[in-house]
Amino acid sequence: MKKASLMIISSCLIILIYSCGSNIEGKDQKNKLTMNDSSVVTGAPDKELKFIAIIDSSSYKSSISNNEFDKKQKVNALYLEFRSYVKTILNDRFDKWTAKVTKIENGDDEHRGVILSFNIYNNEQTDKSVQFNCFVPINENKLTTEIRELSIGDKVIISGKFEYSNELLLKMQSTKDDNSFSEIFTSPEFFILLTQIKKS
Repeated sequence: MKKASLMIISSCLIILIYSCGSNIEGKDQKNKLTMNDSSVVTGAPDKELKFIAIIDSSSYKSSISNNEFDKKQKVNALYLEFRSYVKTILNDRFDKWTAKVTKIENGDDEHRGVILSFNIYNNEQTDKSVQFNCFVPINENKLTTEIRELSIGDKVIISGKFEYSNELLLKMQSTKDDNSFSEIFTSPEFFILLTQIKKS
């Protein structure tokens, strides 16, 4: 009888602890990306989802800083981790990622070609996004042929490389405040070299 009572009490305690843990986890994840988030273009590969999740997590971690100095130190550390992920895991490349076309514009007389922008993540409720920008020269015949068939809002599959400002700095900035490094994970845009594009 005592054993049965102990087993019932133990089971109740386990359920109680698990439910409390789930509630806490739910609160912590409230501001974070979930892999089923409808604002991610459907059919995204795992590496793309991981890329978005790291950005979202870095944005959240930097937003809970005590002050601007603390925030800058955190962002520096988070950026180094993120750059290492892009270099070592992604090899500075993305392959067959899903995106939505947000801009198609002509270049100027000096830069003949087309300027493109894509959203790979856009959440209007939280006002967060991840964007890719690129310039495709007019002599890239295969790419420009595909681009001529596109419209704003089209879903596409894209491949390419991440650009760097120099050997150490990924060419990225925040769309919210592009002059502040401490905001670099807040709705960032990346400058890329496009190697392949196809309407999905």
